Order: sequence, then C-alpha cells, then structure tokens
Amino acid sequence: MVKEDWKEDGVSVFLPGSHTHIVYIKHGSIKDILSTFSGELFYAVSTSTILATSIDSKTDKIDEEMLLMGFQALKEYGINRALYLVNTMKIFSKLDKVEKTSFLEGVIMGGVILAFEKILEDKWMDIKGIAIVGNNKIANIYRILMKKLNRYIPVNTFQQPEKESFAVKGFLELIRMEELN
Repeated sequence: MVKEDWKEDGVSVFLPGSHTHIVYIKHGSIKDILSTFSGELFYAVSTSTILATSIDSKTDKIDEEMLLMGFQALKEYGINRALYLVNTMKIFSKLDKVEKTSFLEGVIMGGVILAFEKILEDKWMDIKGIAIVGNNKIANIYRILMKKLNRYIPVNTFQQPEKESFAVKGFLELIRMEELN
C-alpha cells in the first residue's frame, strides 16, 4: 500500500508497457512524465532478431543474478554490445533460455532505470516513494533493478489486472473531470 505521507512528497509511478511511463507526482498533481521505449524494444529484439531463438519471451520466471548481469553489461558496454552478449551466450555457454531472457530484460529494462536515475539526479530530487504498477513479472524486474540505484527510496509494487488499461481509465477520468468543470 502507498504510504499516506506520500501525498505531499514527490512520488514516482512506473507504468510499464510498450512504452514505460514514469510519472512524477507532487501535492496530488502530475508534475512531469518520463517516457521510454521498453516493451516495444523487448518485443522487437525478442521476435525479429537472431536473439529470438536464444530466449523465452513468454516465461514468467526471473533469474535475478542474470537480470543484474544484463543491467551491469548495459552500464559497462552500452546497449549494442550488451544485446550482442545474449547471442554469444547461445554460442559459448550452457545457460538456459530463462537465464538469457533475464539478461536481456536486465539490458532493456535497465535502460529505463538509467533514464530514471538521471532524472532523479537532475530534476526529481525530492522523490520519497516509488510505485510500480504492472504485471507481476515486470513489476518485480523493476523492483529488483531499482535496488541498484544506491538510494533508499521505498518501492511498492501493484499488480495490474489482466486486460485492464490504466491509461484508458485515466484518460476517461480526465474527460469526466473536464466535463464537471
């Protein structure tokens, strides 16, 4: 549950999807949004590249060690080399598809974390809490990667019901509020 005292503090809400949006909320108002290309990138890489046969994009399992290794490779080598490492794992290692998938997720979702870290340093310096709303696997991936920020910011995860779009609900609520004014 989100802490009550977050209402006045800065809060970041992660909304993973084809594009992961991170919303900065303060005093009950949206102050800023950071949008990144994540779900679409994962889909494209996992279906339309030589990496497709190396991974299992449908698995619900996460190998935390490999997830963090993917994130570390992203930070050390950049996205191009980090992605290529998944291909070398197919050729030169005995890692299973879950391990390679987790590594890939660490690379791609790690890019979102790096963008978030930068905005925390430059603009959103008063963040006191983070809420991650998404399917269980994706929310856990972001929660695990968030530990690497070297900041103590409480993280809460909320599972989004299947086939329910919070973006559409939010848009409809904004229309309703506009009609009331």
